[in-house]
Amino acid sequence: MALNERPRRCWDDQFQELSVRVPERGAELEALAAATKQRSVSELQAYAIARLEGTRGPEWLDSQTLEQAVRATELLGALIEFGAAKKVSALTSDQWDRAGRAGFEFTCRGEVGIREALHHIQETFRKTGKRPMHRNVFGRLYEWLASSKTAKEPGDIKRIVREHIFHTVAMAPGEGVLGECLTERRLHSVASLAAETGLHPKTLGYILIAKGLVSAEDPAAVFDAKAGLEVAAAVQRMVNVISVPKVLNCSRPQASCLIDERILLPIATGASGAPGRTQKAVDQRNIDGFLATLKARARAVEEVPKGFVTISKAAEKVKAPCIDIVHLILGGFLSNVVEFNGKAGYAAIHVEPAEVSQVIRESLPGVSPSQAAAKIGVPAQVVWALIDEDERAILPSMPIRGRTGHHVIRRVMLEDLHRFRDGYVKSGDIANHLETDRKTVERILRRYRVQPAYSRSQIGMNLYRLSDLPSILLPEHDEVPV
Repeated sequence: MALNERPRRCWDDQFQELSVRVPERGAELEALAAATKQRSVSELQAYAIARLEGTRGPEWLDSQTLEQAVRATELLGALIEFGAAKKVSALTSDQWDRAGRAGFEFTCRGEVGIREALHHIQETFRKTGKRPMHRNVFGRLYEWLASSKTAKEPGDIKRIVREHIFHTVAMAPGEGVLGECLTERRLHSVASLAAETGLHPKTLGYILIAKGLVSAEDPAAVFDAKAGLEVAAAVQRMVNVISVPKVLNCSRPQASCLIDERILLPIATGASGAPGRTQKAVDQRNIDGFLATLKARARAVEEVPKGFVTISKAAEKVKAPCIDIVHLILGGFLSNVVEFNGKAGYAAIHVEPAEVSQVIRESLPGVSPSQAAAKIGVPAQVVWALIDEDERAILPSMPIRGRTGHHVIRRVMLEDLHRFRDGYVKSGDIANHLETDRKTVERILRRYRVQPAYSRSQIGMNLYRLSDLPSILLPEHDEVPV
């Protein structure tokens, strides 16, 4: 049964005895009780009664005074049920009952439950698009905890709310929450990181999405501050791909191969990619590390020994890609490597073609990922996606570990590559075979409800299993409807 509340009629009502405030007796009192709204005992009420009787309850609630436990539960529940803007002074007894029931579901599970409720409250507020100030989000609960006029200690709920804010809101060092200051930044948003580093928010946001620190669906989310600063530092060291050949002192195709083989890593990667120049840039530190490893594998000379040639000239002589020779140098497979002091970077490295030819035959079976990509007509990043899953890889590959350092060379066997090429096709391949355009092929694929065996979201492009194609799209078919 709900409590029956009577409004105060005059100033001294609060000092009157119950018999004066409720003069009904006998039949009148029974009628009053019969007309009162019926409701079940809430879990919070049952907990309070049991505690007064000496029965132990949920651990966190029992660690607080009874008043602290009830007050924290009811204010958390009021925030959940009625939102941050609702004034607690305006709540009716029915609404307080609802608040107690809602809050107990979380406070009975202690800090874990309370944090879950606070996360839910933040998510709900985020959808409004309003500025997420602490009081706007956590409403009267935060005001109660922050108030200097509150004579009674609110209990552990104050620490939990403060730590939750520190762990979920991007705050600068020195900012205070509920009586304590943050000593070291824990989180950043795109806006706060851009302001701190001087980078353009849009460019930075694209790269953070590509790196997986922020999702495209929620670009306003917060992320680990240290990880964000590492990404920002990489952006500040960015070298555009167009400039990489000059920095390395090599040709453009040689620089492209280094990127395709993942010896040089683009700053922004990922299935969705990132717009603009971030797709075409390399970290200067990555370039410096590559050149330092080349230098460490070579013997410095003032004159190039007889029979030694540059990497590109050696590739011509042994009829192998430059990238294979680079892999052999980085992996420590070649003994005869020199660095000519008269030149800088990649062009300074010289090798002995006879040794290169022998070591390639002995140590490098199959083809590199970039060569495999060229043979089946797909971008190199697609081949990497096909071979990256190790035991569950779509296309098998062989890792060859270097003799020195940690360099690993990935190779694809030709028989595996031929088997894959014979089993899967792109819509462009089908169009070329049938001498029609790709849009026509894709329209027929949709009409016959042919799904890609591997989708663009998985590997960067749609690949279809040849056995799934309707007969009208098979190579031996003569006519294709337009």
